[in-house]
Amino acid sequence: MLRPDGLRRALLWGIVGIAIAVRLPSLLHDGLWRDEAYVYVDLIAPTLHEFLHRVAETEWHPPLFFLIEYAWVKLAGIGTMQLSILPFAIAIATVPVTYLLGRDADSPAAGVLAAAIYALAPVAVVYSDEYVYPFAAFAFALLAWAVVRARREPMTLSRWAGVAAASALATYAHYTALFYVPMLMAWSFFSGRSLRERIALAAALAAGAATFAAWLAVFLHQRAIGLPYEGGSSAGAKISFFVATALEYVPARPAVLQLWAAVALAAAAAIVARARNASAAGVALGAFFVVSTAIACADDLLAIRYVAPLYPLLCVFFASMLVRAAAAISRASPAAVRFALGAVAAAACALVAAGDVAFALQNPSVPKSGFRTLARSRGFDRDTLYVVAPDYMASTFAFYARGSGAALRGFVRYDHPEVFRLENYARDWNRPDAVARALSAIAADVRGKRCLAYAIDGFARDQARVPYGKSWQLLAALRERYPLAGRAIYPGRYEPVEVYRFATAPVSGAAAAICR
Repeated sequence: MLRPDGLRRALLWGIVGIAIAVRLPSLLHDGLWRDEAYVYVDLIAPTLHEFLHRVAETEWHPPLFFLIEYAWVKLAGIGTMQLSILPFAIAIATVPVTYLLGRDADSPAAGVLAAAIYALAPVAVVYSDEYVYPFAAFAFALLAWAVVRARREPMTLSRWAGVAAASALATYAHYTALFYVPMLMAWSFFSGRSLRERIALAAALAAGAATFAAWLAVFLHQRAIGLPYEGGSSAGAKISFFVATALEYVPARPAVLQLWAAVALAAAAAIVARARNASAAGVALGAFFVVSTAIACADDLLAIRYVAPLYPLLCVFFASMLVRAAAAISRASPAAVRFALGAVAAAACALVAAGDVAFALQNPSVPKSGFRTLARSRGFDRDTLYVVAPDYMASTFAFYARGSGAALRGFVRYDHPEVFRLENYARDWNRPDAVARALSAIAADVRGKRCLAYAIDGFARDQARVPYGKSWQLLAALRERYPLAGRAIYPGRYEPVEVYRFATAPVSGAAAAICR
């Protein structure tokens, strides 16, 4: 018979295996879309200096993940799998780190349950191979674990250096660390250790975060530019988003199970509060997630991905509540009642897990971008001028059309649209002559081409300060000027693409078929 430690190790390895299994379909079939394609364009910069310049001008994150990816592709090459496998591996590594965090914040049982929640939770699965978010989640969970251990064990020089290094890692992983690390610093003073050790822990966190000074000028420049697709949200919109995010992070699918899981978590929290046996660290980690989400909403960062890096902390909170509620019920109930409640809880967990697994397996049935669908079904040709609108999709097009020699232009950024830059982006979209300028440029570039393909984002709508709806105005103008030869929709979960193909001059039906 396995000892408790051996059983936990076996369970953890099994959970890691399940995490790999439910994430593999996305890794193999999702492909890339906008965010990852931006990284591709950064990585193909001719020099390291130009690469860093593109990261500073294009991305809305600190540079560490991109530098790691830069070193990785120098060894592995650039392709869909090479760009996805690194965040995928980091996402898998976050599972055991979540276990360690739950174990030291509460108990080994809470650690196992937290790892299982993170392994199967739909939000964690969706972001498992995407961009910088797995790396940030790993860094944030690692830092929380370092702080939890330092709060209850002697502050040796090696532990101080470890906390400082973890703080620097988190700070260079995601800008959310700019309010996450200060929360951990404040928490350091409520550890019950000596004042000297509490100050040392806070100082270690501050020392790691202070390394951000090297990137501060770039960050301030990015803040000055602003996020063109956000800003000016009403208080009602922020509150609605906060509530929706709270529900979205309940680890269950489909929606009916999500609702029951939320009720179960609320009941567990009530039982724990009544029994007064809550883990202080577990509650604090949950509070950090809630407060960080509220700060992100207040700052108009109304996208779930901005708080996704803190999800392991929330998993530990959920696990702590459930484990301690089970312990409270077990102590207060007769054996027969405990057995019945245990059977119901096991069945509920199996039902939630089955729903999450089904979600993970169905999720990649449609790739992230319609350009992946287009590349597989039709491909790209040199005799066609491709105009991509809005031009935030141009990087995805550039990735899937690489090596084809296809001519790419964007609307509104016409030249080199694949290098997406925030600088003056809203200004360019708001130019009153934006459509007329695009028509004139297209007319000049389409000479010598038999076909014109206009690829438009099916979700393109005006957003905040950016009138993406002009993409449809340009389409209407093109339909008046060029004969429409065909139209096709290429599905994508995040980036559906509609392609309107035009002949460049009035032609017969047989000739128009070339562009169809």
